[in-house]
Amino acid sequence: MVEWLLFDLDNTLFACSSSQAEIEAERTSLSYIAGELNKDIAQVFGEFLRARDSIRSQERADRHNRRVWFTTMLKDKEVAERAYKLYIEEFCKHIEPYPDFLDVVGELSAKYKLGIATNGSSAFQRMKIKSLGFDGLFKQLFIAEEMGMLKSEEFYKNIENTLDVDGKDVAMVGDSPEKDVLYAQESGMLAILLLRGKYAKRESYVKNAIYSFYELNSLLDKASA
Repeated sequence: MVEWLLFDLDNTLFACSSSQAEIEAERTSLSYIAGELNKDIAQVFGEFLRARDSIRSQERADRHNRRVWFTTMLKDKEVAERAYKLYIEEFCKHIEPYPDFLDVVGELSAKYKLGIATNGSSAFQRMKIKSLGFDGLFKQLFIAEEMGMLKSEEFYKNIENTLDVDGKDVAMVGDSPEKDVLYAQESGMLAILLLRGKYAKRESYVKNAIYSFYELNSLLDKASA
């Protein structure tokens, strides 16, 4: 029977990919850098993309950490740190939770212990959770940077060990077929794909999927029957 219900964060509880939040955050932080270093904004943007893509191409737990992107891009670490803070502050001004999640989370929290399982950096993911109004809602936060690894079967096994439960006692909901479903299934969890966003494709190994959070309760009830 499911005891813990875990959610991915980005593109699962709010829209993230190519969002207005990301555009505004980049504009604010890169404009600051251009002003501080007396550079053309187009040049700064190109340097940012090269640093970002270089870090993203590596299998490392902090590859989504904007602080790492900026410190890789800039020799002046004070400017890099300020740019990073401006980025996350601006990003978090422009995000809102999905309405269907807000509609059902009260009922879900009455039946299950809720948690977050997410790739990304500690400071940024925690700021998103706070800005979305989720402080105190989730009993456990499992963030890749804090765990020292990206989502994988080992990542989810470590979650089970931390919670002191078997995989069958945990359900994982997310928008990535591989990171949120395949790896969670391999660890023994009930994995549920949210068919929302550009990454959400129903691969052959996906056993459970929903189009909306309104479907989640009934799916969990059937799984626990």
